[in-house]
Amino acid sequence: MSMNQPGDATRLQALASTMHEHWVMFLVEGIVLVVLGLIAIVLPPIATLAVEILFGWLFLISGIMGLITTFWMRQAPGFWWAWEVRLLVD
Repeated sequence: MSMNQPGDATRLQALASTMHEHWVMFLVEGIVLVVLGLIAIVLPPIATLAVEILFGWLFLISGIMGLITTFWMRQAPGFWWAWEVRLLVD
């Protein structure tokens, strides 16, 4: 992507002005992330548990959404194959 496209300069100016207006939020975000990273280094069991819970919820929600969308698409070719595979995997 080149910078010679029309409107790129205005987009960069808009981005720069937005970052300038909200620099405190970026600073707070950075501080919070550094603190959470230090906590994760100091207390690995708690960080591991938090990541496991996060991934568990993500997998559970994505599995449910996959079953729902597969059921909604029952008129599509290969519906029964997708249903069977999804039931075996989930």
